[in-house]
Amino acid sequence: MVPRLVAIDLDGTLLPRSKEVTPRARRAVRALAAAGTEVILATGKSLHLAERYAAELALAGPVIALDGGLVRDGGAAILSRVALPRETVATAIDLLSSRELHPFLVDGADRLLIHEALAEQEWFLAVYADRRAISAAPLSEAEGDPFFVSFRGRPDEVRRGMELLAPLAEAGWTVFDVHFLTFDASLLVVRPDTSKGVALALVAEHLSIPREAVAAVGDWRNDTEMIRWAGLGVAMPGSARETIDAADLVLPTGCEDDGVAEWIEGMLASG
Repeated sequence: MVPRLVAIDLDGTLLPRSKEVTPRARRAVRALAAAGTEVILATGKSLHLAERYAAELALAGPVIALDGGLVRDGGAAILSRVALPRETVATAIDLLSSRELHPFLVDGADRLLIHEALAEQEWFLAVYADRRAISAAPLSEAEGDPFFVSFRGRPDEVRRGMELLAPLAEAGWTVFDVHFLTFDASLLVVRPDTSKGVALALVAEHLSIPREAVAAVGDWRNDTEMIRWAGLGVAMPGSARETIDAADLVLPTGCEDDGVAEWIEGMLASG
């Protein structure tokens, strides 16, 4: 049975390393939408980047951006905005001021504000946004409350940073670390209700689509809650262990070989 609502992550799921939608993926997503399924993007990217991909895929419905921090309906209206209090961000920056950990954040104007020490990491920062401002004090440039604050540095610095941010975790904020194979590590501070799962439930309710008619596909820790919540949770091969454990289905083919397109084509062929 073809779901009535399908939420698709971008990086590592629909998008290969090139960050470009392949022709096969474009055809498959458009065919799924043409068949009557509401297809939405659920991404950690900023809203303007998420909307750009949605436009390329001819998707006019809701968009989940910033890992659920910002949810837009099919028009210009915002369904949900989940930001961190400015003072919490300031506390996190102060707690890590003695470490070689450099902050970046997305503000209320959908801009990526980057510490000057990170300015040369263009290829990494492009994952988040291309509306950027470089500053020695990014929070001072922010318009409104940020959606998150993240810090990048060496893995050993991130491990120490997790210890130093324990007071924020104890106060109820979500703090987690991200370790990469090819570049430095990061740690991230968000509100505990910043979740693609919470956002997807909101979108389904907004569209009057029951949970059992919803599918979600992703590859990483930030996709786990929406995969667990959906009636059909789908993980990419090589996903984080917790993401695979939450899924009903693990695709056999990865993002570099159009695994999501293959899955969609199979669903449409089987009806």
